[in-house]
Amino acid sequence: MTCSDPTLPCGPSNLALRPVELYRAALLSSSSSSYVLPPVHVHLSKRVPLEGGLGGGSANAATVLHGLDVLVRRSAEAEAKAEAKGGLGGERLSELSEALGSDVTFFLDANRLSGSALCTGRGEVIDPTKVAVGMWEGAEAEAEAEAEAEAKGNPKGNLESNLKSKVGALVEIFKVKNCGCGTPSVFAALNLAVGDPFLPPLLGGPPPPTGKLLGVSGGPAGGRFVFGNDLEEAAFSVQPRIRRLKEEMVRTGRWEVVMMSGSGASLFAIGDRGERGERGRSGGGENEEGEDEGEDADYDPDGEVERLRRGEWPRGCEGGVEYFVGRASRRGEGEDSWYPDPNGSEE
Repeated sequence: MTCSDPTLPCGPSNLALRPVELYRAALLSSSSSSYVLPPVHVHLSKRVPLEGGLGGGSANAATVLHGLDVLVRRSAEAEAKAEAKGGLGGERLSELSEALGSDVTFFLDANRLSGSALCTGRGEVIDPTKVAVGMWEGAEAEAEAEAEAEAKGNPKGNLESNLKSKVGALVEIFKVKNCGCGTPSVFAALNLAVGDPFLPPLLGGPPPPTGKLLGVSGGPAGGRFVFGNDLEEAAFSVQPRIRRLKEEMVRTGRWEVVMMSGSGASLFAIGDRGERGERGRSGGGENEEGEDEGEDADYDPDGEVERLRRGEWPRGCEGGVEYFVGRASRRGEGEDSWYPDPNGSEE
């Protein structure tokens, strides 16, 4: 294994390399294949920041598992080894992925329409069919719209068109430099005892306090997509700098949604509203409750946004924030298809 980041270990501890031996052993024990996996070279182009809560390592592991299966299937076909039967297949890959981590399974089994899914258990139980209802305000109106569409012979038309419209949307990522949130520390900060019930709103739990959810307009049937992360407050208590960065981002009023990713420490922003002049805003931004903070003659929200994008945070601290952009994505429909490369590559 090689990596574009020389500081990363390229041995067995790297999550991108561990799937190789796992897959090799599964292939050898498979009754449906006599193909032997040849030596493999894995190269990692590291783009996602470390300890960002973005699932970069899990995505790498899922990509390697998928890539190995495609490699074996194509090699077997090229050598006319019909008994190889094209690798292990999606269901077996999902079983293998559970040994690597819950998030690995998500990238394999997420809904191919929206790139999202409902995850339960440790996160390894993936239900790609539940991707929308209950995730936005106005779900009741959406159900009515679905029923109307079904009566017209197009049961999924409204939902599918709306989900497809989100794929490709720009996502901006901000991460405080040298600031990581260890997952055990964040979960410990929730102060939950073993056996304590914990249900998020989507699964019937109580709604979060006012202001914890930020909605993005344009949801189905006039509703709003709703975003929330139950780990935010816990992570903020572990790393207060993440809270301060989010407060500054929200204050600019630039984005429809600013939220922490996973257990931290990255924040993502979606729904760029454009510059203040284009928005016609009169105040200095909004707080987390969505309330206008009023006039501030010395506050330049657009200037603050550009400073953050340059990585300057706090003010005067060059390189205090890591910044990069991506796009909302989903896996293609074909058996060999994967998530598209953000740089435009089809492979």
